[in-house]
Amino acid sequence: MAVGGGKQARQERIVAELRAQPALRVSELAALFDVSTETVRRDLEELDRSKRLHRTYGGASALPYMSEPTLHERSQILVEERTRIGRAAARLVGPNEVIFIDSGSTTLACAQRLSADCQAMTAITTSVPIAAVLAANPAIHVIVCPGDYDPRDGSLHGTHTVEFIRRFSASHVFFGASALAAEGPSDANPAAVAIKQAMIERAALATLLVDHSKYERGALERICALKSIDRIVCDARLPDELATLARKHSIEIIVA
Repeated sequence: MAVGGGKQARQERIVAELRAQPALRVSELAALFDVSTETVRRDLEELDRSKRLHRTYGGASALPYMSEPTLHERSQILVEERTRIGRAAARLVGPNEVIFIDSGSTTLACAQRLSADCQAMTAITTSVPIAAVLAANPAIHVIVCPGDYDPRDGSLHGTHTVEFIRRFSASHVFFGASALAAEGPSDANPAAVAIKQAMIERAALATLLVDHSKYERGALERICALKSIDRIVCDARLPDELATLARKHSIEIIVA
């Protein structure tokens, strides 16, 4: 699906895409934005001069310090896919349930759907943006975890956050990941991993929300073993190896 927008929006999207994968080719970007390869080459040359990426033969690669994109950057990528995932995940929550909801762009899409459904529930979250979205619905009781604030995605983390999470029990946890491979989901942010692990430990059901761009990739730190997940809500069918392992571990796959 072609992505619209002007030159500045296109270049911001290129930088964000490189934070999600280590390298991109000119032909891939031209197809993504429905522009000529010459236009893409000019974009890459400008971004290289401003030291926002490394220009390579036939494409570009991420700079060594590039890591997980900010929440705003992630929210501009795969918008339709994240919306579908969020809608499907929200349907799994019943009236008056207690849930943990992790920070992230896909979990934010889930929170938006939960808020719109006007259903009484309690949500425990480490995300300030998610708390704000859920609190717009007066039927939802929102509990925001304490901790050190990360302005990149509006989340809270740290030892105080983990200790606070362990005070609660929930029927579900909805969490995201930077990558999903046979060994399980992983994340580029070690501070976020501890939060996700604590939520998984204290929830009866663990539901991973993940889009197809994360398949068969690895990130810095593993969150949990694949068998620790009860459901995967995604936008496209899993690769064969992952699908086989999911069936082996009785993981429910919901393709939105």
